[in-house]
Amino acid sequence: MNKVAYTTFITALRPKLYRFSLSLLRRHETAEDVVQEVGLRLWKGIVIGNEHPQMEALAMLTAKNLCIDILRKNNRTMQKAAHNEAPRLFDQTPQHLLEEKETHTMICQLIHRLPLQQQMCIRLRDVEGYELEEIASILECDQGSVRTNLSRARKKIREQIIQLWNR
Repeated sequence: MNKVAYTTFITALRPKLYRFSLSLLRRHETAEDVVQEVGLRLWKGIVIGNEHPQMEALAMLTAKNLCIDILRKNNRTMQKAAHNEAPRLFDQTPQHLLEEKETHTMICQLIHRLPLQQQMCIRLRDVEGYELEEIASILECDQGSVRTNLSRARKKIREQIIQLWNR
């Protein structure tokens, strides 16, 4: 991979890396640092001739490992969930927008409470849109484990939402 191809590749992958890192770390600056470090590590690998056949999966795996290292180093499992703005659509009422934002925040908090492996599976599959095979490669596990973690995560979130609605 030459410099132009690498630049094109990393520019296209940057938003995914950033969203994934941010979802785990909850800090914009730290997530950006992870993205920068992933880019440097990939480039160094290419320069010394260690180009990987699945560069995107390698990049996501590297980001995951860096995030876990940061979380361990900071000796905390996760930081408080960042409040993301719900997308603003002009034809929606303010009440509808508020309900969407509250629902989004609630689901983010429920995902945040899941075990780390389940969090990563559900974010990679349902937020980033990766296939099971790609997630298994990124998380260094088999597809059965990914399916199990996704099923358990979705079931837990579903149960918690039902529980909140029945209050």
